[in-house]
Amino acid sequence: MGGFAMPSNDQSVIRHKKIKSRMANYEIHKSFISSKDLFIILCGIIISRGNFTSYLMPFGYALFGYILYYDKRKWWLGVSILLGIFSTGEYMIVTKNIIIYFVMTFGYIRLYKKITKKWQVGLLVSCSVIMVGVVMNIFRSNYLFDTALVIVEGLLSFSLFYIYLTAMNLFINRNRKLYSNQEIVCLAIFVSILILGLNNLMLYKFSVSTILSVFIILLFSNEIGVGVSAPLGMTLGLVLNLSTNSNPLFIVVYGLCGIISGLFKEMGKVAVVIGFILSNAMLAFYLNGSTEVFIRIEEILIAAIMFLVIPSSTWDKVNFFNYDKVDESYQGFCKERINEGLRKKLNKYAILLNQMGTSFFDTDDNVFYKEIYDKALERITDSICKECYLVSRCWKTDAENTYNMIIDVVEELENNDAYQDKNISNFKNKCIHDEQVLVLLKSEIRYITLEKEMSIRIKENNQLISNQLKFTGQLLDDLKTNLSDKWLIKSEEERDIRIELDKNDINIHNIFVVQERNGRYKVTITSTKELNDYIGKDIIPRLVSNILNTKMILEEDLCSYDNRGGCLLTYSELSQYRVSTGLVRFSSKKDEQSGDIFSDKILDNGSRILALCDGMGVGDNAYQESDTTMNLLEKFMEAEIDKTIMVKTINSILMLRNEKEVFSTLDYIVFDQFTGEAEFNKIGAAITLVIKNGEVKLIRGQSLPVGILEEIRIESISMKLNQGDLIIMMTDGIFECYDNPEKVELWVINTINKITSKNPQKIADELYNHFISICHEPSDDITILVGKVWCT
Repeated sequence: MGGFAMPSNDQSVIRHKKIKSRMANYEIHKSFISSKDLFIILCGIIISRGNFTSYLMPFGYALFGYILYYDKRKWWLGVSILLGIFSTGEYMIVTKNIIIYFVMTFGYIRLYKKITKKWQVGLLVSCSVIMVGVVMNIFRSNYLFDTALVIVEGLLSFSLFYIYLTAMNLFINRNRKLYSNQEIVCLAIFVSILILGLNNLMLYKFSVSTILSVFIILLFSNEIGVGVSAPLGMTLGLVLNLSTNSNPLFIVVYGLCGIISGLFKEMGKVAVVIGFILSNAMLAFYLNGSTEVFIRIEEILIAAIMFLVIPSSTWDKVNFFNYDKVDESYQGFCKERINEGLRKKLNKYAILLNQMGTSFFDTDDNVFYKEIYDKALERITDSICKECYLVSRCWKTDAENTYNMIIDVVEELENNDAYQDKNISNFKNKCIHDEQVLVLLKSEIRYITLEKEMSIRIKENNQLISNQLKFTGQLLDDLKTNLSDKWLIKSEEERDIRIELDKNDINIHNIFVVQERNGRYKVTITSTKELNDYIGKDIIPRLVSNILNTKMILEEDLCSYDNRGGCLLTYSELSQYRVSTGLVRFSSKKDEQSGDIFSDKILDNGSRILALCDGMGVGDNAYQESDTTMNLLEKFMEAEIDKTIMVKTINSILMLRNEKEVFSTLDYIVFDQFTGEAEFNKIGAAITLVIKNGEVKLIRGQSLPVGILEEIRIESISMKLNQGDLIIMMTDGIFECYDNPEKVELWVINTINKITSKNPQKIADELYNHFISICHEPSDDITILVGKVWCT
C-alpha cells in the first residue's frame, strides 16, 4: 500500500529525547546571562579592586567561591574579578588569582557530590588560597611573614565567603521584609567592601568612595537614625583607613558624624546635612587646631546634593528602611491571626443563635389548630358517638368526610352562635344524634376559643423570643465585624515616652500606646506609686503630646489611695469640639419622679450622646419604663453596637418585659467631637430644634415608639455643627396646651427668637418659663435639654 510508513516505538522515543534535549539547551542559552549574573559581574569588578594595606586582596577569592556555589556552570563570571584587578594596575597578582580560581574550580567539580554544605565550600576557598600562596612562596623568597600573610588571607576568604553568601542574597531577593541582626551586619560589611573597591577611583578631583560613604551615612541617618548611622560611620571610616593607610582619626570622624547627623533625623533632610557638616568642622578644629577638615567640604556637598535630590518616596520601596512599618505589619498579622480565630468562633455562635431563633418559631398554625379540634372531637366521640350503633359507618367507612363535616360545623358555630340549619344541613341529615352533638359542640366552642387565644399568646411570645435569639446572633455578628478594626501598638512611641518620663524623674511601671482604627492615639500608663495631680494632669500630658505631635488630655484617673498605692492613667486626644448643656425637668405628679429620662455621656470613641426618653404615662410608673429603655440605650451605645440591631433588641426586650402594652419614645443625638458631625435619631419622639447662624431648623419624627410593634423604624438625619450652634430637645409634654403640633412648633420658634442669651441653661429656663406662663398646670411630664457647640 502506498503512502508513508509509521515510525516504530524506538524511533518515537529517540525523537522525543532529542526534542527534549534541544528544549533544555534552549532554556540554558535563554538564561545565559540573567540580572543576577549582571549584578555579580558588577560586584566582581568593584570588589576585586579593594585591598587591605598593600599586602592582602582576599575579596575576589571569596566572591569566586560564591560564584561556584551559586552555579558551577557560571565559572566564567570570574573574568569580572580579573578585569577589576587589571583596572588597578596590579598585573602580577593576576597570575596568582588565575591559579587559585583554577584550583578552586577543579576541586569543586571533582568533589561536587561530596561538598553539600556551605562551610565545606568556604573551606575549599580557604585551602585553595593557602595552598597556592604557600607553593608560590616556595619558589620565591619564603619568609615567615609572607606565609603568615597567606594564612591570614585564607582565613579572611573563608569569612568573606559567608558574608557574600548572606549579603548577595539580600540584594537579589527583593521580596524579603524582615532582616536578622546577622544579615544587617553582613550587609553593612558588604557595602563597605564595595566602597573600598572604589577607593582609588576619582571623579574629576573628588574621591568616589568618600562621596558614597558620606551619602550612605546621610541616608541611614535620615531613614533609620543614630542607632545604625553611628556604627555604619565607624565601619566605613575603618575600611577607608585600612585601605589608604590614612590618619586613624578618620574612624572617629566618620563615627561621630554618623552620631550627630542621626540625632537630627526628626528635623528633616536639611538638618541631617547641617549636622554632618558641623560635626566634621568641629572635629577638625578640636583635633587639628585649624580649619582644615578631615572630609573635604566639596565631597560632602556633592553627597548632600545627591541625598537631597533623591525623593524620600524612593526609599519607601526598600524594605530595609521600613523596619518600623514591617514591625507594625507583623503586629497587624499577629492581631489578625488572633482575631480570625475569634471571628470564626463568634460566627459559629451567631449561626447557632439564628438557627435557634428560626427553630423556636418554626410552627404551623394549621397544625396547632388541628390539634385543638382533634381534642374537642375526641371528647365528643367518647361521650356520644362511642355508644351509637352507626359509629362504624361514620368513623370507619366514611371517617374523612365525617371529620371534615364536623369541622365545618365547628367553624360555623365559631363565626355565628345563631347558626342557620341550611349551613349544617349535611350534618343534620347524616347524624341521628345531631341535637346532642350540637349542644356539646357549643360547650366545646368556648374551650376551643380559649385554647386558640392561648396559642396566639404563645405564638407571639415565641416570636419575641425568636427575635431575641436572632438579635443576639446579630450582636455577635456585629462584634465579629468590629474585630476587623485596624489598630496598632506603637512600640517606638512607647519607648520615646518612657525615656521622656524618665528624664523628668517620673517613674512608671508600664506604658501602652495604641493607634485606633480612626487614627487617634490612646495612651495608658500604670505606676506602682501614686502620682500627684500636677504630674498626672499637666506634666505627663504635655510630654506625651510633644512626642505624638497631637494634644493629649487625661481621660481617666484610677489611683489607689490605700497602703499599696498605684495609678492607672488613660490619655486620649483632645477633641476639637465640645458641648455645654442646660436642663429643665418638670414632674406633673407631686412627690413622684418625672417619667422623662435624659442622658449626657461621652463614649470611648470620642462621641457625645445627648438623649431623652419618655415612658408611657407619668410619674413613677413611666419613670421605670424610661429608666429601663435609657439604661439599655446607654449600654448598647457604649458597646458601639449597630443602631439598627440596638433599637430592634431594645424593642424586643420591652415587648417581652410586660404583658401590658408599654412603650417609650427615644430621641438621641450622636455628636462626633472631633469632626463636628451630628446624627439625630428619633423613634416616636417630639421635635428637635437646631439653630445655625440664627436660622432655626426643625427635625421631626413620624415613627412609633419602641415596645408597640415588632417592626420598628428609625428616623435619622445628619448635619455638620459648628461653633455657637444650638440644639434644643424636648419631650411631648410641651404639646399639652395646644390643640395641634403646628401651633407648638410656631410657638417654640417665636419664643426661641425672643431669647437673647447664649447660655444653654438660661435658654432652657426661659423656654420653660414661657411655657408655664401659658400652660399653668400641664398634665404630662416635661423635659427640655439644650446643648451649645463650642470649639476648644
